[in-house]
Amino acid sequence: MSAWTVYWVLTLDSIIGFLIPGAILCIFGGIAGYVLWVVGKTREPQWSWDKKGDGTPSVSYQTDSERIVTWGKILKGYCPVLAVVFMFIAIFLPSTKQAAIIYVLPKIANNEQVQQIPQKLLDVANKQLDEWIGDFKKEKK
Repeated sequence: MSAWTVYWVLTLDSIIGFLIPGAILCIFGGIAGYVLWVVGKTREPQWSWDKKGDGTPSVSYQTDSERIVTWGKILKGYCPVLAVVFMFIAIFLPSTKQAAIIYVLPKIANNEQVQQIPQKLLDVANKQLDEWIGDFKKEKK
């Protein structure tokens, strides 16, 4: 495993820690976008007297409500999608411990020396257990 891979495995928890608050902020952004969209749609048109370049007054519609509606559409459209993407990534991205287990466990399980240890260890444990049982029977008599 290269140093770069070790670095990314160790920073998985930080990445997940960034994605979850990002998803929460995107949810709030989607709600704010919906509110802006509703406010922009229900806002009364505002008229003002502007002067043209030649000095004559003309009535023009202020485009504030149009900007509000546009930002509302953007926020309510993109933020929920980003929240879902962030949550899926956070759910399926393994933590540092899980990534270490995913990498190390197959190597340990496929190692021939490790597979031979349990039989030897079992023999030693059985021998010690027999000695303890014998000592316990002597103490009881």
